[in-house]
Amino acid sequence: MAYIHLYGIPLVYDDEGEGPPVLLIGASAADWREPRPPGFRYLIPDLPGRGRTEGVPLSPEEEAEFVVGLIMMLNLKGYRILVRGHGERVGEALSDRLGLEPPCRAPDREALWRCLSAAP
Repeated sequence: MAYIHLYGIPLVYDDEGEGPPVLLIGASAADWREPRPPGFRYLIPDLPGRGRTEGVPLSPEEEAEFVVGLIMMLNLKGYRILVRGHGERVGEALSDRLGLEPPCRAPDREALWRCLSAAP
């Protein structure tokens, strides 16, 4: 578990593994408990007001700003974004905000592995 201060809130996130960075976006890190393929660095935030991060739940657009802040503060390059559950709405806001293709939906373990095996 790690955290960074963003917009006055200590944003808690898990930072696991080594390799190209992958952001796993749900409501919290608890949404991503299944085994993940090796060879990647997984960054899994607890969005504000969810999981271990303080505050009140925000709109998906506001939560996307926290994810952008995490990307910027950690100086991530060549990252992928995978989403599930609540994170799907945050992912839509992220793709609009950053001008990216829509994130890969990974509602279960099989989809997670399929998303990561696809070419970036």
